[in-house]
Amino acid sequence: MIRNRYKRRLSANERTLLLVDALYPPIVNQFVLEGEGVLDKARWQEAASIAAAANPGMRVVLKGFSGLSTWVDSGKAPPVREINGSSWDGLSPEGAPFLYDRLDAYQGPTVEILLIHGDPLRVMFRSLHASVDGRGQLYFLKDVFRVLNGKAPAGSDSTLTDYQFAKRFNKGFRVRFPDEHIAPTGKACGNESGVIWRRIRLEGKYPNILQQVCILTAREARRQGEGIVRFGIPVDMRLHDRKIKSTGNLVFGVTVEVSPETTVSALEKDILKKIQEKEDLKIFRGEELYRYLPLSLMKWGYKRVMEKRHQTGRYNITAYFSNIGYVQLAPLQGAGFKTNRFFPIPPYVEALPFFGSLTSYGDPEKGYFQELVITLPRKLATDGRFDGIVKRLKEELENFREGT
Repeated sequence: MIRNRYKRRLSANERTLLLVDALYPPIVNQFVLEGEGVLDKARWQEAASIAAAANPGMRVVLKGFSGLSTWVDSGKAPPVREINGSSWDGLSPEGAPFLYDRLDAYQGPTVEILLIHGDPLRVMFRSLHASVDGRGQLYFLKDVFRVLNGKAPAGSDSTLTDYQFAKRFNKGFRVRFPDEHIAPTGKACGNESGVIWRRIRLEGKYPNILQQVCILTAREARRQGEGIVRFGIPVDMRLHDRKIKSTGNLVFGVTVEVSPETTVSALEKDILKKIQEKEDLKIFRGEELYRYLPLSLMKWGYKRVMEKRHQTGRYNITAYFSNIGYVQLAPLQGAGFKTNRFFPIPPYVEALPFFGSLTSYGDPEKGYFQELVITLPRKLATDGRFDGIVKRLKEELENFREGT
């Protein structure tokens, strides 16, 4: 008999993520650790079981109907799977079909760990975004390594939803912008569905990397023509209450506009000001009603909106950029495996014209590294457009490396 079983109400934001996952799967968080040594499945499975018991949000499945649904601890540990990744270079999705495997909200698992054999060895943490956010996955990842090294997991038990958390701090409503933003690639071409991604790996330190990427991406958008450029910056709600220990979805964000005259300094101040004023905790007016709309109606509406955006070349945002920040690699070793590189792959959201994740790692002895992974719809990547943007971003960002 399970006592005090972990339960968390399904939020409107999570239901939207479930909707998108049903239409264009998978909507998942994926963190990749590249390294060396050995991959001992038995030890990883044991560690995953212990860490998940301390973080029951990593074992949830969805129970109930519509807006009354609840995430409930299944009691089942995230599985550990062994994968042949010898044909994957880690720079794009080519040669890695397992990156598109679905995670089932209703049957589970909603979280899994992949041990990917190849050169280099890789470990991947995957989670259904509707049940876990990126920070939550990173929290669990670190707990798994604590267990692998004979330490107790830190654990988490908060059942707050994003809506409940936000309403504690801010009663205001955020602006819902119309579909007026230009895409970095220009308009869609063709009917190919799906999302593709590319990884940019940079050596050295890059001050204000998030702001630099926004300004450079705005420049790319304006290569396609005139228009409004705004970026969504996800913000971890946990910043506003450090006592909260949660693996659930606790991320809203702020929106910033970038004009041709916007500077790095001005953009940095704008983002910080919005976070200090808790604009990231504002909700959309009527947001909770989405929890109760019939899923069939939501699917119909979402598909129509997405098709119109691709046809007109105007979107509700130019891009999203999620900055994981600096990650210490030294603690990320155990069971004979040592992490040398780390990068996150953003969720595959086909309605977004551009979605990037950033992270950095390193030390004075081995040097510092910056990772940037960008996803976008395949119909926006045609005719070499995506590869051209990746090439220019890499070249231009290298000009901003510390010490150059």
